[in-house]
Amino acid sequence: MNYRKLAEAVADKLLGYLRDEDGWIVAKKTDNVTIAWRSSTEFGGYLYKGEGVFPISAERLWEFVRPVENGLRTKWDHNVQTFSVLKNIEKDLTVCRTVTPSSMKGLISAREFIDLVIIRRYHDGTISSNAVHMDHSDYPVQPGMVRGFNHPCGCLVKPVPGQSNQSQLIVFFQTDIAGKVPRRLVDAVFPQTMLQFFGNLHEAVKTD
Repeated sequence: MNYRKLAEAVADKLLGYLRDEDGWIVAKKTDNVTIAWRSSTEFGGYLYKGEGVFPISAERLWEFVRPVENGLRTKWDHNVQTFSVLKNIEKDLTVCRTVTPSSMKGLISAREFIDLVIIRRYHDGTISSNAVHMDHSDYPVQPGMVRGFNHPCGCLVKPVPGQSNQSQLIVFFQTDIAGKVPRRLVDAVFPQTMLQFFGNLHEAVKTD
């Protein structure tokens, strides 16, 4: 498998999602955060987009979402129970495992996701983490887990022009949690889950 080629294609897709403003339907909106969705072209669910502005530099905000072991994300993101790097392919290219806790009072059991992740830095100071699920015999499903699948997803941290202490976070999710949970139930709660994601991050930034 050409990991580099696959990962670069995913990063390009995220840029495409960012630039394409057509078809988005706002699901949740607060003073600081907007959550929107549209039909996914990757699977039978939805592509979700979340946007929010934070009162810290882009480099500092990146530390809160950077996909590394023992990073800050597991401290504030209640939907990430554990995060581990299974393989370092290159400096900016890894295979990672994320475990999410059970949710909705146990209706949705714990999930694990195996993703190919690439980090990109752009000339305007934007930093992105781009991921997609991968199947590999080296990474079998662990006992007691349901294997979920992340279609092209990730986050972009962008400096706010002229504001050195402000940055924007844009996230894209299109997750197939698999198992027997009805898709409509997942779609009903996903926007609120994303709103909580941004709320938890705002609280973490505030206390940093």
